[in-house]
Amino acid sequence: MDSFQLSVPDSDTVFKIRYVQWKEGLHRELSKYYFLCHGQEIYKDYTMLNKKSDEYYHSVYIESDFFYDFDFRSDETINQTAFFGKAKSSLEYRHLVKELTEYLKAKRKPFLEEYADRLVDSFEKEAIFPEYASLGEGNVKKAMPVEVVKAL
Repeated sequence: MDSFQLSVPDSDTVFKIRYVQWKEGLHRELSKYYFLCHGQEIYKDYTMLNKKSDEYYHSVYIESDFFYDFDFRSDETINQTAFFGKAKSSLEYRHLVKELTEYLKAKRKPFLEEYADRLVDSFEKEAIFPEYASLGEGNVKKAMPVEVVKAL
């Protein structure tokens, strides 16, 4: 679990972030952002790293007064601000999502390297990789499929 604050340049907005990486999925629940204001959950949304089939389960809790009167229903592609309160098109919200997406990608990278190693080990135990006539040939040719699996 990590905790940190994220400030938006040219704004007084501060977000308190708590990141949790889970060992297992939570009851088939996909990874989400949880938006909180004054300790109360007011909205949740999927992170951008779902459905990657790599078992990278995580939750991100974001607390800020910024979410008071926030319109989560607004379409983030429309470049308009809400009449009352704030919306997904706001500079602060877009900055938050961009920074958190980069943060999650950075956190996921070492996880993927470890996951690839475990996957190769399981492939070797299950004899998924081809057998080679000689040990020398196996050492040379086996490296290629292993590297391909790790790269993917």
